[in-house]
Amino acid sequence: MDESNYKAMDMFQQLLLLAHKKEFSFTIADLNQSMECIEKNCRHSFEKSIVIEANYYPEPVMVEVDIEQIERAISSVCTNAAHAMTIMRKPDEEQGGILSFRFYKEFVDEKKVSTVLKQNYYWVLEISDTGIGISDDIKERIFEPFFTTKWENIDTELELAVVYAIIKKHKGFIDIYSEINKGTSFKIFLPVYSLNGNMKVSEAQNIISEPTK
Repeated sequence: MDESNYKAMDMFQQLLLLAHKKEFSFTIADLNQSMECIEKNCRHSFEKSIVIEANYYPEPVMVEVDIEQIERAISSVCTNAAHAMTIMRKPDEEQGGILSFRFYKEFVDEKKVSTVLKQNYYWVLEISDTGIGISDDIKERIFEPFFTTKWENIDTELELAVVYAIIKKHKGFIDIYSEINKGTSFKIFLPVYSLNGNMKVSEAQNIISEPTK
């Protein structure tokens, strides 16, 4: 299969996701392990001007996920972060920057999102860059299919829309904080896995922690 066929197949798979026709295969997994694989791929494929700072959680980050799809979503966010520090800069600007990620747990109430699960505790994967940043008007549209601010030869028109669809399928959500010329942070929220699907308050208080520095 040549490159054009690969791109066509990938586009077809993305469209299936957006149309909610893609079957997901859920299992229990540790996101620390997934991030180790993603970090390795990023270090191998990203420009050497990008410094990667990895902060893993000291305990397993247990979630119920489709491994292939969740790793695809996280990789897409990392790739977008890398682009914000390289190809999306002006030609006379210095290339590169810092891509960092960290895990922590956070309590989320119904005021923040209407789809919270009963236990209200989420793992947060925060992926940050020191790139060009995102303006407020663009931030409002960033998860729309075919919306892009990148050069025409970069095939990413569906990437963030697909990321949004994947995270939503996992009963999660995404927060974005950004400042122009300073960088962007994507916070991916995924439900903390519990055996009975409904964590007691006392149990939740035992696992909740402040974000790592």
